[in-house]
Order: sequence, then structure tokens, then C-alpha cells
Amino acid sequence: MNLSYRSERLRDTVEEIKPLVVLHWQDVSDGSEGEPDPAYDTMAKLEEQGIFKLFTARDAGGRLVGYVAWIIAPHMHYRGLTVAHDDAFFLHRDYRRGGEGIRFFQFCEQELRAIGVKRLVVHEKLSFPLGAFFERLGFRNVERNWFKDLS
Repeated sequence: MNLSYRSERLRDTVEEIKPLVVLHWQDVSDGSEGEPDPAYDTMAKLEEQGIFKLFTARDAGGRLVGYVAWIIAPHMHYRGLTVAHDDAFFLHRDYRRGGEGIRFFQFCEQELRAIGVKRLVVHEKLSFPLGAFFERLGFRNVERNWFKDLS
């Protein structure tokens, strides 16, 4: 498959990302939040501050086929610990074999380590389990998230 991985600016890729966001939503959403409506303007402002970081996967023709977006900040309880929390990650289903997802996350890890990140925190949907994938990358399961809608 031979994908290339890059650090790119959201403002330069947002139009390419939009169709992938819809595919991502179709893969993992239970529909409870409605259709996707990302706050791209907020992400771009956070990117300017060094808080939001976007990595992309492109095929041999340069077509965007995946993204991993991270929120980077000092840990609120351990200021010396810089943490990158995944905001969203997606790899087009046509590229989810041959280890491309593993290589993509390893690229992210290398790039984030280079800018001082000490811990990665990722999430998975219960309806789209990725535990084996994350364990293969060396992650450990330490928390569970619970939602309650107040509408």
C-alpha cells in the first residue's frame, strides 16, 4: 500500500478531511450525537497555539486517506507531564491491512516524542473495539469513560 505519513496544518487539509469525517462517523457513531459538525475554527485556533496537532496518511497518489488529531497539553495534575490525547483517528477501510494503522500510530508517537510529549492517551468506542490494536502498540488499558446526556 505504501502510505506516507506527515504532520500537516488543518487549514491546509480541511477540505480533504471533510469527506473522511463522514466515513469515520459512519464507521463508529451510534447516531446519538447527530451528524458530525466539527469545530474546525476552534481546532485551527488551538493549532496556532500548539495545542492541536494533525498527522495525515496519504496514498502513493497523494490522496488523503487517514488522519490522527491530538490535543497536547501539560497534565492538569502533573505539570511536568506533557500528554497528547487523541481527538480523532481514522484510516480509510481500504488501507486497514498490512500494518498501515500500526505504522501510522508509530509515526505519530515518534513525532510527538520529538516535541516533548511524554504520554499518549487514546480512546475506543465500545461498538468499534481496538484493544488488540492498542496493546500491540504498547498501550495499557487504565480507564473507562461514561457518558450521560443532559438534554
